[in-house]
Order: sequence, then structure tokens, then C-alpha cells
Amino acid sequence: MLMTSDQDREIVSLRRELSRLRLGMEGQLRENERIWSGFQRIEIRLLGAQSLRELVAVLVGRFPTTFPGVDCVSLACVDSEYELTRLLVQGEERQPVGFVPLCTGQADGLLPAGRRPYLGACPAGLQTILFPAHTAPLGSVAIAPLMLHGRMIGVLNQGSADAQHFTSASATDLLEHLAAVTAMCLDNVVNRERLRRDGLTDALTGVANRRFFERRLREEVSTWERHRHTLACLLVDLDHFKQVNDRHGHLMGDRVLTQVAGAL
Repeated sequence: MLMTSDQDREIVSLRRELSRLRLGMEGQLRENERIWSGFQRIEIRLLGAQSLRELVAVLVGRFPTTFPGVDCVSLACVDSEYELTRLLVQGEERQPVGFVPLCTGQADGLLPAGRRPYLGACPAGLQTILFPAHTAPLGSVAIAPLMLHGRMIGVLNQGSADAQHFTSASATDLLEHLAAVTAMCLDNVVNRERLRRDGLTDALTGVANRRFFERRLREEVSTWERHRHTLACLLVDLDHFKQVNDRHGHLMGDRVLTQVAGAL
């Protein structure tokens, strides 16, 4: 069958369009693979976190370096009794950037669509609550609820200066998956720190308590009996510490104990 020049041009045009579509699909597949790989690397680090401070550091530090366009990240958790805040500042000078304590019930009001992820423009006033350390205006945000045993314990938040970076048309399956992993890891590290704090450490100073001392002393004496190496024990007393409490109050006394423990 003979084809006209118009038909030839139409076939060439169709071939070019198919080639363009194929290249576009290949590019999208590579981009999806890059995104999935990034989420997977963050997930592995979350599962390996040994403390709440380390968990926050993974989220705040890894998202912006893994995904271009993400300018800030925060983990906002219901912390009405400030237990998580105390765990974070224990032995440290200040609370880490990226952790936001919430009052009971406050988390539900942060999601315009109920307990579903929200991707879109940053609502007025939301940046101040979820990203207090980020002063530059945000164009769009992604907010994912952290659910544990049917209860909302917080939200995982990403912010971008680009108004088109997070949109309602974006898929949320990977984000929801990571939010579920984050909630599980958050519960694990908090329980681990509670056991460590209540079992073998002093709740105020974070240093090992008498139970830990007695356990280690038995181990050291046993080692000394076997090898006859030098064994030394140092006892330290704070002179006139009662005067600190009497003159300045018990809160100041707690601060002194914490600083001395840190210095030792």
C-alpha cells in the first residue's frame, strides 16, 4: 500500500510521541525508585535508633539531605506531662531542634482532613506551631498522623519553600508507611528509655543508680578475686549541699546535682 507524504509525517510524529512517552515513563520509574530508596534508608536508621534524641536526629537530619526541596522536618508528639521533653533534655543543655511537644487533643486539630495525611499549602499559624525554629515562609507542607493502637500520638511534618512541592495530588502511601514505622519506633525508644531510667539510672541526673552500682560492684569483685588486679572504689560527697536547697530551693538543688553529675 502506498502512503502519502501526510501519512508519512503522521507516522513519524506518532513515533516521536511514543518515544517521548517512553522516556517520560522511564524517568518517572527512576524517580519513584529514588524516592522509595530514600524512604527505605531513613526507615532502616529509624529502626536502629537507640534513644528518642537519636530518633529525632534521624528525621530532622535525613529528610532534607535525602529529598531535595524539603527544607525542614519536625516531630510533634503529644507530651502533656512533658515526659518526652525530659527524656530529650536529660543530660543535655537544651531540647533538640525538630521536636515539638503538644497538649492532649492538639494533634487532631492540626490535620484539616481528620486523621488522614495532609499535603498542600501551609495553613496560617501552622508553621509557628509545627516548625518554630524555621523562620523563612513555607509554601507547602506534608503532615502525616502518627497512630499507635488506634490512638493519635503525634504528627510527622515536612515543610518546603516551594508551594508546588507538596500537593493534594501527590500519593501518600510511602508517607503513611513511614509514619507507621516512626510511631512504632517512637514507642520502642520511649519504652527502652523508661526501663533504663527507672531500672538502673537516677531519674533526675541520668547517672547509674545504687542498683546498678551494686551489680557492677559484684562483677568487679568477682574479677578481682580471679585475677587479683588492683580494685579501687571512690566515694564522693557534696559538702554543704543542704544549704543550696535551704537558700535557693529544691529546683536549684536539682540543677546543681545534675551539673555535678555531668562534670563527674
